[in-house]
Amino acid sequence: NAGTSNTITLCDTDPVVDLFSLIGGADLGGVWSPAMASGTGVYNPAVDPAVIYTYTVAGLPPCGNATSTVDVIIDNTPCATPTPIEPFYISNMLTPNGDGDNDTWYIGNVSELQGAPVMIFNRWGTKLFEMGNYDNSWDGKYKGSDLPDGSYYYVVEHPVLGTLQGPITLLRTK
Repeated sequence: NAGTSNTITLCDTDPVVDLFSLIGGADLGGVWSPAMASGTGVYNPAVDPAVIYTYTVAGLPPCGNATSTVDVIIDNTPCATPTPIEPFYISNMLTPNGDGDNDTWYIGNVSELQGAPVMIFNRWGTKLFEMGNYDNSWDGKYKGSDLPDGSYYYVVEHPVLGTLQGPITLLRTK
C-alpha cells in the first residue's frame, strides 16, 4: 500500500510540506518521482517544481507495485502580498462657515478607505451621517439642517485596518 492520492495547492512562499502526510502514511521504502531537492518526501515550494509527484512502493510477487500521487499546484493568486495602504489624514476639525476653508470634513487620500462605511455620531450616540464611499462631502448638517457647534465622533469600518474612530470639532462661528 503506497497510500492515498491527494492534491495540494501552495504558494511559492509557503513553508516546506511533508508529502508523506498527504498520502496518509510514513515512508514505506518507496521512491518519489520526480525526485525532490530534499531527496526525501519533503516538498519545498521555493525550489521544487509544481508537478504531479508519484510515490511508488515496489511490490513482492505475486503483488505488483503500489503507487499514489500528490498533485502539487502552485497558485500565488490567493497568496499575493496585499498592496500596502497609503497613510491617510483624518481631519478633526470642521468649520462650515462658507469661507472655503474646512467647510466639509476632510479625509486625505480618501480612496484608501476602499469603500469603507464612514459614520458621524453626536455625543449621545445618534448617527447623523453615513456614507459608503466617502467623498469629503459632509458639511456638518443633519437632515438638511446645520448642526450646532460641538464635539462629534467619526467611525470608519476599514476592511484592512479595522475600526478607526476619533473626535471631530464643529465650529461655525467666524
